[in-house]
Amino acid sequence: MTPRVTADYHMHSLHSGDGHEPVSAFCEAAVERGLSAIGFCEHLDFEETDLCYGVFDYDAYSRAIDEARAAFAGRLLIHKGVEFSYEPHHEGVIGRYLASHEFDYSVISIHFLGHAFIDGEYCVWRGAEALWAEYFEAVRLSAESGLGDLVGHIGLPARYWGATWASLAGASYREGAESALRAAAAAGRVIECNTSSLRTGLPDPMPTPGLLAMFAELGGRVVALGSDAHYAADVGASLSSVAETAVRCGLSLWAGPGGLS
Repeated sequence: MTPRVTADYHMHSLHSGDGHEPVSAFCEAAVERGLSAIGFCEHLDFEETDLCYGVFDYDAYSRAIDEARAAFAGRLLIHKGVEFSYEPHHEGVIGRYLASHEFDYSVISIHFLGHAFIDGEYCVWRGAEALWAEYFEAVRLSAESGLGDLVGHIGLPARYWGATWASLAGASYREGAESALRAAAAAGRVIECNTSSLRTGLPDPMPTPGLLAMFAELGGRVVALGSDAHYAADVGASLSSVAETAVRCGLSLWAGPGGLS
């Protein structure tokens, strides 16, 4: 039976450097699509070359969430989340920020490798074998860091590469993925299944069905569903199909902060 999807736990409003619409627009879209809960994961990045560096304003974001909660009371549960770009040298500042600011949950994601943003140019320059080895090692470290509630969009390089998964899944892909997912499972991590790759023309979400199955086989239990919407039109996009895949792999769906399934 296809699981009923009631929440989208990854979206970016104007409070992210790459967001395009106000919090209220995403809330309206969520209600229209029958969702009962949403989570904003505004970018808070400490890499100075990042597009979102220096943009995040905690107080303004908190006010917008409070206003939305008042406006949509009884219709929509709204979570105040945050997404960090994980790099080992930023662990200290991320930890301190989380300790001194209130969020409902946080996402730890890999967007950079060694100060370099993972875009198409970087992917081609590194080549598939080196890229995947470095990328999955970074995911492993993030999973073991103890930072964040969710490990975000595992498999991100494929979205920027503009190629199919099959052409990228060499030896380092398989070995690195197993190491990273084993670490996530051992740490009891919730990993995110992110559908933004489907909107770029790729055939699979992040992680792929194969990686979701691997996560389950290695002892992983829970996945969170996120559209990674930067426009309100994309709220909830493709979540039902990936939910069905995750459950078929034996995984439970995250029910938001404080919940598992």
